[in-house]
Amino acid sequence: MELIEEKVFEGLDFSSQKFEIAEYEHCKFIKCNFHETDVRGAVFSDVIFDQCDLAMMKINNSSFREVVCSSCKMIGIQFEHINPFGLSVKFVDTNLDHSNFYKVIMRKTNFINCSLKEVDFSDSDLTACVFDNCDFHLAIFDSTVLNNANFRTSYNYSIDPIANKIKQSRHSYPSVLGLVNQLDILID
Repeated sequence: MELIEEKVFEGLDFSSQKFEIAEYEHCKFIKCNFHETDVRGAVFSDVIFDQCDLAMMKINNSSFREVVCSSCKMIGIQFEHINPFGLSVKFVDTNLDHSNFYKVIMRKTNFINCSLKEVDFSDSDLTACVFDNCDFHLAIFDSTVLNNANFRTSYNYSIDPIANKIKQSRHSYPSVLGLVNQLDILID
């Protein structure tokens, strides 16, 4: 596999031109279009995606190591198929709606100002993740490990504390009420 280092890719449309499957190290992708692009098997190490459209990108067996996604559109990505070895991503101002993190181990990941609407986190491990100002409208948490996760500034989540592990997770009022939605109780 070819190694591509310290290169800046700006304004490229990989949805209409071939994306080279390679190992990208210390590269930046700025305002690039990866919509529905097949990047299967590519390795991204110390890479920044800035203002890119990554919606529906096919990431089967791709590696994301020390990757930052900033102001990106990442709708409908199937993270369950990503290579788990060395997985490390930071999401900032990114739309991850309708994405799937089923059984993905994402410990200590930062999600900052992200839209996580209808995202499936079933069976994933989100231990010590920071969710700073994130919208979880209709997100799915089922058998999810959320120990030490920080939800203090996030909202619209509904997490069943019996079906998930939430020990030492941090919450604030009124969003903390999302931990009792399934109990069918009235709080005055």
